[in-house]
Amino acid sequence: MAKSKRDGSPLMAIAAIILVAGAAGGFLWLNHGKTTPAPVPTVSTPPALPTGKLQLIRDRLTEARYLGLDRKATPQGIEIQILTLGKAADGLEGGIAMTSQTKILDCARGRIFDGNLGSFDAYGRLTATKVLYAGTLGRAPDTDEVDMTLVCGPAPAAKGKPVIVTGYQAAQLESQLPPDDYGKVAEAHPQDPAAWAWLCAAGSRARWRAETPADCDRAAKLNPANPEVLLDRGFLNLKIGRPAVSEAQFRAVFAKFPDNAAAYYGLSLLQAMRSGQAASRAARVHALDLDEGVVDWVVERYGLQSISQEYRVR
Repeated sequence: MAKSKRDGSPLMAIAAIILVAGAAGGFLWLNHGKTTPAPVPTVSTPPALPTGKLQLIRDRLTEARYLGLDRKATPQGIEIQILTLGKAADGLEGGIAMTSQTKILDCARGRIFDGNLGSFDAYGRLTATKVLYAGTLGRAPDTDEVDMTLVCGPAPAAKGKPVIVTGYQAAQLESQLPPDDYGKVAEAHPQDPAAWAWLCAAGSRARWRAETPADCDRAAKLNPANPEVLLDRGFLNLKIGRPAVSEAQFRAVFAKFPDNAAAYYGLSLLQAMRSGQAASRAARVHALDLDEGVVDWVVERYGLQSISQEYRVR
């Protein structure tokens, strides 16, 4: 689940009951030795952008990193794929949107063999290929490179459920703002579910525009079974003071996905606004039972830092 920056848009119509009073607020390891064991085979082309399941493994202010869950055993070790996204569509070095890379992990020796890296724009078009040399012995993991630990173990303890999406476009929806002129792109493709979902995600989380409520209405119509889109529309309408629309979205989510903690937490906020304290607490406790990390996820994703502590705990 993702973080976003806020602007000065009319986002907060949440009742004072849930506001805090006065709140403000590779290195590449080259082998120069004399031994010459058989090198790990390299590929001349970068991996395609992933279409399988991806787990969010690093979420920073400027970038997000995903680990492909489709892994392949090779004679040298376990082959994995890494997708890195800029939080902005031009947010990675050189103004690129995302990179895709394969690696081979030698779990027994704790070494990583890098495959080539492909750079892509926000529309999934390859813009450059970087040839990486793994050497005959590979390299040690960087200090913030958790791929080895997650794949080879022991995996670190984590609060709440992991964020798992399917395909690079879903990762963009989760972690990346679209290009500044993306409204024109979506309008040129009025029946494209992915385009309107991305536009709604941007407006509901960070990049408000006057058309955002209508953007999300269209996105929900085109994506009636997508819980992420319905959540975006639900929390957007909670923030702009349309509780009936918001509640309908949350109920639509947990009707189809009864283990969706975010929908229950959104409902708990609506009930708190209506002074239904007992009902609000029951929904909040249920949400936390489903996912201990849901409050932090919602707060960061939708910019709801003004929710008081009382409505963040059981």
